[in-house]
Amino acid sequence: QFNIPVTSADALAVSDTVHDIKRKTAELINLCEGLKSKDGRLAALAQTAYEEAAMWAVKAATTGI
Repeated sequence: QFNIPVTSADALAVSDTVHDIKRKTAELINLCEGLKSKDGRLAALAQTAYEEAAMWAVKAATTGI
C-alpha cells in the first residue's frame, strides 16, 4: 500500500475527528466511573469496551494517511 500525500486540510479534519472520538470516549468512561458503586464489574467492562471502540474508531479515522 502506498502513502498518499495528505493536504493540511485533510490532516486537520482527521485530527478534529480523532479529538472528537477521544473526547466523547472520555465522557463515556467518566460516566461509567459513577456507576461503579452499583456494579463495579459491569462498569469496568463497559469502560473497557469504550476504550476498545475508541481504538478502532481512531484506526478507521487515520487509515490511509
